[in-house]
Amino acid sequence: MSVVSIIKGNNPEVMVREAVELLGGLNSYVKQGQRVFIKPNVCGGVPGKPGSFTNVGVVASIIQILREMDAKVSVGEADSCMYTADVMLPETGISEVAAKTRR
Repeated sequence: MSVVSIIKGNNPEVMVREAVELLGGLNSYVKQGQRVFIKPNVCGGVPGKPGSFTNVGVVASIIQILREMDAKVSVGEADSCMYTADVMLPETGISEVAAKTRR
C-alpha cells in the first residue's frame, strides 16, 4: 500500500519537511552516505506553466534534507518527445539549485 502525505502552504521548504516528517522521515528509505538520484520530471511539463512540473523549491528542499543525511545526491532528467533535459533543467531553475547544493 502506498503512503502519502499532503501539506498545504506557500513555503516549499517548510512543506517538504513537514510532508517527510508525516511519512516518518527518510531514514527507512535512504541510508547515511547512500547515493540518491532525483528525477524532477521537468520534460513532461509546459514551460512557464507552474504546476506542470516539479517545483524548484520542492527539489531544493528535498536535496537539502538528503544532504543533511550525508546522501550523495544527483539530479537528472530524461528527454521527452517534446523537450530535452538540456533545455528544461536550466529553464526551470533545477540546474541552478542542483549546482548550489553540490558538495
